[in-house]
Amino acid sequence: MDPLKIALVSDSFPPGPHGGIGSAHFHLALGLKKAGCYIYVYTFFDSPESSIAALSEFFPTVRISSRNILRFSNIMTRALFFADFGKARYQFSTALAGAISARKNLLKSMRKEKFDAVILPDMGAPGSLLPRIGEKTRILHFHHDPLRFLNGNMWGKHSTMDAKYAVAIEKLAIKRVDRLIAPSRYMRDCIRKDYQPQKEIEIIPNCIDLSYIDEIETLDVSATWGIDPDRKLVFVPSGTNAYKGAYILPEILRSVVSSGIDAIFLISGSMPDNDLYSQYKNIPEIRDRIVFIGRVPNEQIIGCLKAVDIVLTPTLIESFGMMALEAQACGRPVVSFATGGIPELIDDGVTGILVPKLRISDLVNSTVKLLQDEGLCLRMGRAASSRVEKMFSSTTISPQYLKLF
Repeated sequence: MDPLKIALVSDSFPPGPHGGIGSAHFHLALGLKKAGCYIYVYTFFDSPESSIAALSEFFPTVRISSRNILRFSNIMTRALFFADFGKARYQFSTALAGAISARKNLLKSMRKEKFDAVILPDMGAPGSLLPRIGEKTRILHFHHDPLRFLNGNMWGKHSTMDAKYAVAIEKLAIKRVDRLIAPSRYMRDCIRKDYQPQKEIEIIPNCIDLSYIDEIETLDVSATWGIDPDRKLVFVPSGTNAYKGAYILPEILRSVVSSGIDAIFLISGSMPDNDLYSQYKNIPEIRDRIVFIGRVPNEQIIGCLKAVDIVLTPTLIESFGMMALEAQACGRPVVSFATGGIPELIDDGVTGILVPKLRISDLVNSTVKLLQDEGLCLRMGRAASSRVEKMFSSTTISPQYLKLF
């Protein structure tokens, strides 16, 4: 019997800089490949200079978008929602660009390759204008839901019309697929409320390919950033992103240090804007304890996770929490707000510590507690890696997808 031939589409993809969707699809692709499937990857928001060439060592990979399509989508968005100037207006542009890119470029390749199954993300809506080309199974994987971002007041105002138009495009994809998958109960409930699909939404958690994690060496933080490895190290994923708590993070870190903790904080993500950078520079307690590592390749993130003592994430909105899953796979406990899908990943008090959203003092106290108790850190880390292996490994999750094909 010939192996299943699967097209997997993602907005971005490791090993270059990527988001949680890219990481989730990367580990799923590794798991399906090891299960005997032939995987072909299509990515549409990776920049041309990203690691498409490096990806070829894992899977045949094609970038299906172009600067012209992205430019056209941005112009359309600014024109349609001009009245919302000053508000975030990117959801419709993202959906339009993904839909056009898939129709123009992915369709051609699908006709040539004749896939048995296609796995699509909701982010970028690549399935919205994509006709069926004979594949037996088409799956839509939910990670996004633009309407969720309208309800927060800590990440800036969003255009309501922008989000609604984006959802309208994404709804078109639902009609063209066979199965709907959400990675968490939280995300399933959001989609039921905001999209009201007529199809049932199945929950299959995102996964981690543990052999990939195991092959990556612990990062030498001394050689990379000149940090004394004997000091306590805390990793803060996407700490410059407003959705991840960027504008409350400086005060959180100040409070941790003021508790007597001698720690260095490694913050990933895009470099901070001027306002956020000024916050850090104006807090003398943490000024020299922050290392902004930027948007770095996946292997460096995993190596960094292995080098730190704990992971701290004051995330405010989270569909699943891939970084929390990757941290636990590396044997590192996570301290986080109990936001979105995060409580479905972390066993509170066993593999990490969860506190109610925006209870900053509780988050600080929990971080200090772990950093002061090395034994507790190690026990939670071991429990975390054991739980990931049992519940979220690619060998556990991949068979659930194989049953859908």
